[in-house]
Amino acid sequence: MALSAVKKIMIFLFPEFKEKALNLLQLQGEVHLDSVESILPEDLSKYFRHGSSTETTHKISNLENRLHKIEETIELLGKYQKKNVLSNFLQPLEYVNLEQFKNLSSESETHLINKVAELENTVIRLEKEIRKYKFDISQLQIIKDTGLKLENISDTKEAFILLIKIAVIDWQNFETQANELLSNESHVEIVSNNKHGIAALIIGLKDKKINFLEMLKQQSAEILEFNNLEGTPNHAISNLREKINVAMEKMNKVRRELKNLTAELPKFHLFYDYVKTELDKESKTELLKTSKYTLLITGWIEERNLQSLNQKFNSENIEAAIIDSEPEENDNPPAKYDNPGTIKPFEFVTDMYSRPKYWEIDPTPFLGAFFALFFAICLTDMGYGIVLSIVTFIALKKLKGLSANSRKLMKILFYSGIATTFAGLFTGGIFGVPFDNLPDGFTWLNNIVVLNPLQNQMGFLIFSLSLGIIHVSFGIFLKFYWNLKHKNTCEAFLDQAPWLAILLGVVMLGTASAVDVALLSNIGYILMIAAGAVILLFAGRSSKSIWGRFGLGLFSLYQVSGLLGDILSYARLFALGLATGVIAGVVNFLAELTLGIPYLGYILMPVILVAGHLMNIVINALGGFIHTSRLQFVEFFGKFYEGGGEPFEPFKLNLKYTKIKEQETL
Repeated sequence: MALSAVKKIMIFLFPEFKEKALNLLQLQGEVHLDSVESILPEDLSKYFRHGSSTETTHKISNLENRLHKIEETIELLGKYQKKNVLSNFLQPLEYVNLEQFKNLSSESETHLINKVAELENTVIRLEKEIRKYKFDISQLQIIKDTGLKLENISDTKEAFILLIKIAVIDWQNFETQANELLSNESHVEIVSNNKHGIAALIIGLKDKKINFLEMLKQQSAEILEFNNLEGTPNHAISNLREKINVAMEKMNKVRRELKNLTAELPKFHLFYDYVKTELDKESKTELLKTSKYTLLITGWIEERNLQSLNQKFNSENIEAAIIDSEPEENDNPPAKYDNPGTIKPFEFVTDMYSRPKYWEIDPTPFLGAFFALFFAICLTDMGYGIVLSIVTFIALKKLKGLSANSRKLMKILFYSGIATTFAGLFTGGIFGVPFDNLPDGFTWLNNIVVLNPLQNQMGFLIFSLSLGIIHVSFGIFLKFYWNLKHKNTCEAFLDQAPWLAILLGVVMLGTASAVDVALLSNIGYILMIAAGAVILLFAGRSSKSIWGRFGLGLFSLYQVSGLLGDILSYARLFALGLATGVIAGVVNFLAELTLGIPYLGYILMPVILVAGHLMNIVINALGGFIHTSRLQFVEFFGKFYEGGGEPFEPFKLNLKYTKIKEQETL
């Protein structure tokens, strides 16, 4: 239940083994590659230079372009693939052989990508044509009953001819201005007047066309243009509709081809993962260094994997020297969690705050139990716990496409749902119904109830604050233990022990007031006064001045108020737990009221019950998760945990769609 022990490694090999070595490291996925400068001793650094080059940069650029094209193709074909909302989550990974993965043909990839792109461009072109045809038809509607010949509506050598569309209300003003501008050497005629507006034919001398067009801009008139259309409007509309049908038929045919090409999506998934793998590998070249004769790969590896790495290099006949060493105090090794299966999901919560440093304690094993417990207290309903457990269990089983972090979150909610079920059992509520109101066959459940929040609010508040004292004390104790383990005895007994004594004194005073034992009260006061004196005298020991020490000690003693504030923060458990039960009761009350409505009541009641309780579960589960996380991050972590570590991220196959069969045996 700590961070995995890691070692620094330096792998010296001949340049001709570079590709083979990187392939092996990527397949193994056990080495966190790091810059040479952070690992290589200074006396050796001068013999090595960076492994990246112009050729590498060019390769990376080409691979990024290929990956982008493949992504676009997958997204495009995804539009034609029949799927539902959960398809992405339910889709299993595609298994392939390593040899099949290595021998992918870039020619096949390019051919398929070009084919899909060509078909999609055809669809786009046809859609554009259809929109143009439909627009022309809409423009022709205003003159469809006229006998105009569309091919004749074009300028002659001496005159311009325009067909315009204008609203009826604007026609008189437009006609007046047009006649004034064009004088008697013009012809303005209404050719159609219907629900679409007025269509007018304008004929004028060419030298006045520019002025006329400027005048049109100030009017609400629109020029109707029918380029490449012939015959009467009705004839043109008929031809356009025929063209739309032809284009639609072509477009549907192309779309069917694209739909058929969705069968090639597994290939594109394979192409994507292959190119992404090659891109990752080339990108890591920047971390390598070369000398005149050798190539150097540096990084970190878990101590337990070191022997298997040596064996793999030997079995693959890669001539290399692997040198390992223990991390030094001034090193910042990457942190790799090493927690059992039940604790592992709670690494998600720790990472929400920050990854622990390698030299630091991993808080995950300690926060797991507290997290599930606090979440359960926020819901305190047996029925809600059962629903949450069932939903998350089904999600974990059925949603195959969930990311690693999403699975961790689901498992956290699953464990918290189980804890909520037991919390509801001990607090006497199921879907807002007290155990007292259950049918006779379930009255035995009342014997299990320990504390009913709705009937004993003060007791529930004291219980919540007591958990706060335990939680905060445990955080301080972890820091105390850590200091002792690292032989910082002075810090342990002068910085953590006094605060533990103060909290113990508070507990004794509270217990004494409840059981009326004066001795407990006296011991509590003595502990608190003694602890306060230690803080006052030694908290400022870093200062060289007596008055500075006293001032720092006084300031540290003032932090008692902050400690009490931390304890009071746990009242949020009381508030959320109480709110969940009250809202559940209100939902049941509203549902019961609808029974008085004839006929309709039998429909409304289940709707209100289901919707109301689902809403209550979602809102309070969200609130419970947020506030529980806050108690971990602020009140608990603040006592012993710093964070800021670098995650252990091994160089590996980051496959999105596929899985290499050989990895199953590694």
